Amino acid sequence: MIHKTFSKQELKDIIIDLNLNIQNLEYLNKHELINSIDYYLENDFEINFESSDFFKNKNIDDVKKYLSNPNPNKILSVKERNDILKLCKEIIHYCKNGFLIENTIFLSLDEIIIHMNHIKQFGDIPSVRRCCKLIKGDLKIHETFEPNISLKMQKDLEIKRMNKMKNKKVNNLIIKYGTFLIEF
Repeated sequence: MIHKTFSKQELKDIIIDLNLNIQNLEYLNKHELINSIDYYLENDFEINFESSDFFKNKNIDDVKKYLSNPNPNKILSVKERNDILKLCKEIIHYCKNGFLIENTIFLSLDEIIIHMNHIKQFGDIPSVRRCCKLIKGDLKIHETFEPNISLKMQKDLEIKRMNKMKNKKVNNLIIKYGTFLIEF
C-alpha cells in the first residue's frame, strides 16, 4: 500500500507526526515500518489529526491516498537534480560576479528569468533558495522569485533558525569585581 519512494526517515517522521504507538523506531527497517503503518491504517486505530503538522484537518483516507502515491518530495531523479544544481551554480556565479551576463553561459536576462522560474519550484534544495536570495540583488531583474518550500522543510528551517538564535550571545559585557592596579 505504501509507495516505495518514501524513505525510512520520512516514514519515521510520519509515525512521529501522527503520534502512532510504534515502539523502537530506530531499530526497525523500512519494510517493518511500512508493515507497522499499514497495520495502523487498516485496523482503524484512533489517530489524532489535530496535533499533526503534516496532516492537519485530514482523515485516514487522505493519509492512505498520500502514502499510496509517489512521494511528492522525491519528484526529481538524480540526473534532473544534478541539472538543477548546475543551473544554480551558474546563476550564483552570475550573482557573485557583479550581475554581468558576459561572464556567464547565459545569453540574455530573459534566459535567466526562464531558468529561475523553472528552478524556484524546487525550493527544498538549498542551492535554489540561495539563488532566489542572491538574484534579488540584481537591479535589472524586477521580478521576485520566491522558492516553493514544503511544509516539512519550512518547519526544519524554522527550528534551525531558532537554534541559531539561542546559541547567539546577546550581551558580551563581562563584569569582574575585585581590586585592580593600573600603572601609567
